[in-house]
Amino acid sequence: MSKILPYSVVNVLRGFIDVTLDNYGIDCLLFIPTNADDLDDMGIFSRPVDVEYIEYSTQIWIEWAPNIHRLRKLGIFAEDESPMIARFASTATRVVNEESGVNEESGENEEVIETVDIIPRSYVKVPLQYVPTTMNTDEFELVNIEIDGMHDAVITKLWKLVPRRVKE
Repeated sequence: MSKILPYSVVNVLRGFIDVTLDNYGIDCLLFIPTNADDLDDMGIFSRPVDVEYIEYSTQIWIEWAPNIHRLRKLGIFAEDESPMIARFASTATRVVNEESGVNEESGENEEVIETVDIIPRSYVKVPLQYVPTTMNTDEFELVNIEIDGMHDAVITKLWKLVPRRVKE
């Protein structure tokens, strides 16, 4: 690429997206798998109980029913489905439950703010009050990534969401 955008500008644009999500986004729980390599080795024999997750608290912006023209503009071509798309904040909060993470003065668990790398097979849990009545679940799996606004560096990522279906 041409390297026309300096990384300082890219970081400022990412910061603008975080401010927008902080003001208008939905607080949700994000679960990222930690053993993705082991699951790839198991292949089709992996089960939902084999997945180990780290839980984060973050903000999400979800377009529940984008129209077909918006999807085509984003490079998502869907025939008979209307997928949900989402954006995440670049940071997430993880509650440290270990003894080393307990604050000695207050005795409460400490929260650690991290920049997370979201991968496919992750899922989010959204509060039911924000989920449309046509949905039967409040958990959504992230199945595909779409990169929007890329020039020299990835500024924003869009995720395609589907309702999570797990056998109990």
